[in-house]
Amino acid sequence: MKKTTTVSLLWAIPALAVLSFAGQRHGLWGSDEPREAEIAREMYASRDWVIPRLNGKPFLEKPPLAHLGAALVFQAAAGPTETWCRLSSAVWGLAGLLTTAWLGTMLLGPGAGLLAAFILATSVEWLYVTRLLLVDVPLAACVISSFAFFWAGYTRSGARKMLGYLGCALAAGGAFMAKGTVGIAIPLSAIAVFLLLRREYGELVRIAYSFAAGLAAAALPWVVMIAVRGGRGALRVFLWDNQVLRFFSPGADHAGPPWFYLAAIFEVLLPWALLLPPALIGLARARNETEKEKRGRQFLIAIGAVPFALLSIASGKRQLYLLPLMPGLAIAIARWAAGEWPGPRARWEYIWIRAGVVLFAVTAGGAWCAALGVAAAGRSAIGPGIAGAAAALGSAAIARRAFSREGAPGWSMVALAAIAWSAALSPFVWDRIEASKGYAPLTAMLDANLRPGDTLYGYMPGEREQGVVGFHRQELLPVIDTPEALDTALRVSGRTVVLMREKVYEELREQGALPSSAAVAARCALPHRNQILLRGTHAGE
Repeated sequence: MKKTTTVSLLWAIPALAVLSFAGQRHGLWGSDEPREAEIAREMYASRDWVIPRLNGKPFLEKPPLAHLGAALVFQAAAGPTETWCRLSSAVWGLAGLLTTAWLGTMLLGPGAGLLAAFILATSVEWLYVTRLLLVDVPLAACVISSFAFFWAGYTRSGARKMLGYLGCALAAGGAFMAKGTVGIAIPLSAIAVFLLLRREYGELVRIAYSFAAGLAAAALPWVVMIAVRGGRGALRVFLWDNQVLRFFSPGADHAGPPWFYLAAIFEVLLPWALLLPPALIGLARARNETEKEKRGRQFLIAIGAVPFALLSIASGKRQLYLLPLMPGLAIAIARWAAGEWPGPRARWEYIWIRAGVVLFAVTAGGAWCAALGVAAAGRSAIGPGIAGAAAALGSAAIARRAFSREGAPGWSMVALAAIAWSAALSPFVWDRIEASKGYAPLTAMLDANLRPGDTLYGYMPGEREQGVVGFHRQELLPVIDTPEALDTALRVSGRTVVLMREKVYEELREQGALPSSAAVAARCALPHRNQILLRGTHAGE
């Protein structure tokens, strides 16, 4: 390894680690994380590492890789905790960044490889999703690892080639264990199309054999254990209901049109989406390139275009589903920003990248102005004011340096993006984000209104309610699903408390189905799902 590469890694790895681990300590956020955290808690409590469970019932939508990681963290932390439940996601996120740097280095050289990792680390969707306990984070890390191992094997010969292909297959098996068959489909389809277009049928046969062996080792044992433990019914629920039907059914969750990702791809890559159009134009450029450069360019096109088409065909669509594609796109952006292609830049490209530096500098300054406004509203503006002034001066200095040094714009934009995101991670802004995305009002309501001896039920609770309550109380939430059962439970004792969505409560009241034994004990406001507590009015209490 060259000395310059070693020096680069000495500062790059700690910097990527900071970008991965900063901001991990917060409460449960969003609609999905409470569910995944509760599944991990129940896995830890039951010591059943095979079948994921939510509120005591098998939850076979996805394999358990993400939950296993969180359960191991709970084991090390001597119990489940919201503070550390997503630590495994930070580890997976850092692994994805380092693997992106590795693949980028093999394709473009160490400078562009590291630049790609930092572009990915400062992209909005990667920053946000890797700060949540979600199955998409290990999926993305394993998919980019599969691509990297493939390229390491493809460019070598003999035993090293087969080891690379086996690593590719094992990583794809890990992607399967994160989210199911899509974890195999993304890398296998991209690699197969790349080899078919190059008419390298022998390589395709080798990768097929390697995938068979790797998947048999990494994924098949869990599928067999599911079949043994749950029988054909469990296999049908996992493979047919949650893999095939969720992919093709028009009624699948989060259904969207085929063109959904055309706009979403720019949103997830902010602020780097500004450089995506010229990066894609650069990939289409095929002039004065060597065979090695041609293969690398074709591979970058394959790992971006083929999975994009595959996900566009699927019925369910969400922005976070693009996470496995982001490392390849980050490498493509780094390729253009670093000028790693044959021939000089066109005039319009110089204008474009300098305009990008200016916009990044304005974004960094604007982010800290917004942070200063938040801090001033909370009457704590002195510290933020100093930090904001430093950020503004730093942004101006970085922008000026980008214009005076050849080859610096890409790294200058990384520094400006980091300055912008540091505003969001500042304590005075972080508290505001926590309040808007977390479930503190719900847990506070439970703590304030549940007395010793009370029995808490959930009336038709959703997955997020089951997750938040189960994780907070460290116990399962008994479910009531009919008005008759609700009336019976509330009449048994004044110690019965029922958690219910306010919308459901209003519907029961309008229908005349709300039991007369129900009295509203408390309310709390949450985004889109206000909650209430009902307490029984048993006369004997």
